[in-house]
Amino acid sequence: MITLDNALTALVYLLACLVLFVLGKFAYQLLHKKINVQDELTGQDNFAFAVSHVGYYTGLVLSVTSAILGPSGGLEYDLIDMGIYGVLAIVLLNLSILINDKVILYKFSVYEEIIRDRNVGTGVIEGANAIGTGLIILEPSPAKGVRCSQPWSSGSSDKYCW
Repeated sequence: MITLDNALTALVYLLACLVLFVLGKFAYQLLHKKINVQDELTGQDNFAFAVSHVGYYTGLVLSVTSAILGPSGGLEYDLIDMGIYGVLAIVLLNLSILINDKVILYKFSVYEEIIRDRNVGTGVIEGANAIGTGLIILEPSPAKGVRCSQPWSSGSSDKYCW
């Protein structure tokens, strides 16, 4: 039975996730100061940027999810965990984008390929990098106690997984 207390607790968790998502959005805008997101998506109809941007938000949702996985320690402890893990996940996600742009794809400008040339392939790479990073961040640590059964693995049938 849903009680008022449970509904309010769920609302607090939802608002905390929304705050983390907005922080991730602002972090993206700080990292990409030259890009006018509104204009690229609606005015220029840049599909390459749309693919990259959706990939970033998908990675952001996955990485913020890492902050709420695991057993609950109570509302206060969960909010502290969400704040720490959520901000760390946002930093790591944006750091991976910087590494991808400056180290892995150093031979050309990702910005020019996506914004000026509208190269969808580069947008896919940029978005896939964010999704992959989000999946890596999502993987819970064994300390969180999330377990599932993997009968096909050798050894114990209880392996940590998400």
